[in-house]
Amino acid sequence: MRPNKLVIIGIDGATFNCIDPLVREGKLPNLKKFYEEGTVGELLSTYPPISPAAWASFATGKNPAKHGIFDFVTRDKASYENVLVNGSFIKEPRFWELMGDGGLKVGLFNVPMTYPPTPVNGFMLTDENLTPSNKVCFTYPEALSEEINNRFDGYQVRPKVVYNGSNQVEFIQDFYSCFDKREKILAYLLDSFDCDCHVIVIVEADNAQHRFFHLPDELERVYTRIDAIIGDVLERFGPECTYFIISDHGSGPVRKGFYANRWLEKQGFLRFDQSLSFYTKYFLSRLNFHHNARKFMARVHLSWLQSIVKETTKRKITNAFMSFSDIDWLQTKAYSNGMFGSIYVNLVGREPNGIVKPGEEYEQIINDLIRAFSSLRDPDYGTPLVTRILRRDELGATDLTGNCPDLIVETKDYDILFTLKFGFEEKGVFGPLDNTNTGSHKMQGVLMAKGKNILRGQKIENARIIDLAPTFLYLMGAPVLADMDGVILQGLIEKDLLEKMPVKYTERQKMTGFSPEKDFTAEELETLKRNLQGLGYLS
Repeated sequence: MRPNKLVIIGIDGATFNCIDPLVREGKLPNLKKFYEEGTVGELLSTYPPISPAAWASFATGKNPAKHGIFDFVTRDKASYENVLVNGSFIKEPRFWELMGDGGLKVGLFNVPMTYPPTPVNGFMLTDENLTPSNKVCFTYPEALSEEINNRFDGYQVRPKVVYNGSNQVEFIQDFYSCFDKREKILAYLLDSFDCDCHVIVIVEADNAQHRFFHLPDELERVYTRIDAIIGDVLERFGPECTYFIISDHGSGPVRKGFYANRWLEKQGFLRFDQSLSFYTKYFLSRLNFHHNARKFMARVHLSWLQSIVKETTKRKITNAFMSFSDIDWLQTKAYSNGMFGSIYVNLVGREPNGIVKPGEEYEQIINDLIRAFSSLRDPDYGTPLVTRILRRDELGATDLTGNCPDLIVETKDYDILFTLKFGFEEKGVFGPLDNTNTGSHKMQGVLMAKGKNILRGQKIENARIIDLAPTFLYLMGAPVLADMDGVILQGLIEKDLLEKMPVKYTERQKMTGFSPEKDFTAEELETLKRNLQGLGYLS
């Protein structure tokens, strides 16, 4: 009673704010078919709505508190420094692994949080954001990496040109050159592997929206290109297939940054080191020296010099300016980490130099933080800035250990983003972001489904990204793990199938065979950080 094939197309960052008007204007004919022949609705992302957390939840059907991924970085347990994550940090089974265990063949193309590659019953080509280069193994089976490099004159993992605000023409040319090659590789892999379930992720919409949300013509160009790819997939697999179009989060305009750690210092929750070194850095930060130097190098086309400077030297230069090393942790009660309001209490026994004791003192700090954040006002409109504050237990955490933030603070429309910058170059705690991006993430993503066993002409409500994995497993006749946080989206499935094929649940298995957490080399880290900084994910 399952369909012959399931094809899942992820459009990273896709938003109905862009798609709806283009569909009405007849510019996205293939996506329009989902409106007319299937079920459509918003898809709620994770808290926080950032790609690593959301795609890990897409894959596992579980909240970030269970799979442990909340950002592109996680905290080093021995220090306050951030460590770049990758797929090996996820210790929960992905739905494609469960399908493969049941004998179904799966194909994965550019799915975020899949590097380093892991064995699957089919094939895997790892993701753009965390695959360092085409010099490492980026596929399963391993021999496929060499085959792709040889056949396509080297796999281009991501655009070579880093967008800096002044090289738009050069960036766009390279952006579409990379897109062209990726599309050809996708067609080759679909021709080469006959799979029961294909998972294809297109990241170009997110990449364009970060840089060019203020340029509707550029957004239209990338969405019409994606629509053409979807048309090719629909023609390839035909009407007997089940199709999903999903996004990990939505997108929209961003106005400015909020220097949360500087604000926490003003509120008495955080204290900076009072050394001569700190005041020297403070003076240079007031001059905005570091940012202006990077901006000048980009303008005169000397950004390449950064690639020949040793990572240790570069770290020393970076640390010459304001960083977590300038915080007096023995006088700090709470701090912010990340773009989307993740707040951590400096807890005894969890943080390296924690000073807040679990229990009554912890609860008092949490309540004080909630009151303080609730009083924040939008600097432009004077209206309340914070729309929601989630405590650790509301995020699914069962204790005070692990990577889960103690609070997540949601700002209105996420058009003001938290930033790791301390912002001493600005007069207040709000100011420009440390990049030229005009777009960022929103909670409301995209869900569309059509084909075999999918209801026609329906609108689904209250769907969440954690609901996708159990829904996919059910449609393929595979058991659903009982400890998944998501539920099967019965509102888009034909009643005939629901009546004839009852849901099969299985208890959580003892997971074995997970690879140890992979560390990147210094060179790989530099490549990945430069890309993530260009997208606005790292300062």
